[in-house]
Amino acid sequence: MKKKFLGFLLCGAIIVSLTGCGNDKKNSEENGEAKSGSKTETKKTYSIKENETFYFKVNGKTFKAGDKVTDLSKADLKLKPKYEDESIPKNRYLMSKPVIDKDEKEVFDIIPINLTDDKIVAKEATIAGIEIGDYNTSKVSEETLALDFEVVGGLKLGSSYEDMVKVLGEDYYKTEFEAKESPVKMPAYTVYKYSSGYKGYEFIIDDSGKVSEIKWNNYSYDEK
Repeated sequence: MKKKFLGFLLCGAIIVSLTGCGNDKKNSEENGEAKSGSKTETKKTYSIKENETFYFKVNGKTFKAGDKVTDLSKADLKLKPKYEDESIPKNRYLMSKPVIDKDEKEVFDIIPINLTDDKIVAKEATIAGIEIGDYNTSKVSEETLALDFEVVGGLKLGSSYEDMVKVLGEDYYKTEFEAKESPVKMPAYTVYKYSSGYKGYEFIIDDSGKVSEIKWNNYSYDEK
């Protein structure tokens, strides 16, 4: 599974007390050349401001802001053991860590956050974010696809731009990345970011026109 993390809610925009701990992933914008950025707005079906519809589903189980890392066991998933006891100071979070399935295959990454007033370890943390997929559908493993991951409105890996806009509208920030040949050959892809406060979605649509990666973040789960 790839090792990268594109924090669409920039750390600089997060309150000082929520400073990241660790640096396991590269910003995904480093994997391509940005061609353009733009912001546009239209009507949308769902609002990410509503906590009841701000969720993700995996293996048929629904997870919402405020759920714990240990809750992933409901979907036969868990944080990779080597990271379970990594320390998190109060009101801080770790950069993305891998989650494994029952066959111990890495299937996606999560961001563990400590919203308590005490130091805890990652396995005791709250899920502040999830990153699943890759910059191209050809890079997504069968194990990851088998999870049938989805977010609001049934958006999932393989959905189209039209599907995304039907659910969330065009109130996004768009960045296009051109194909490149070196140092590593990569096809073009486009990043669409939806955000409200400390939470939001990010979708990568690859050169086939399909959603190849989804990110879901909420650094302040009790925010209305």
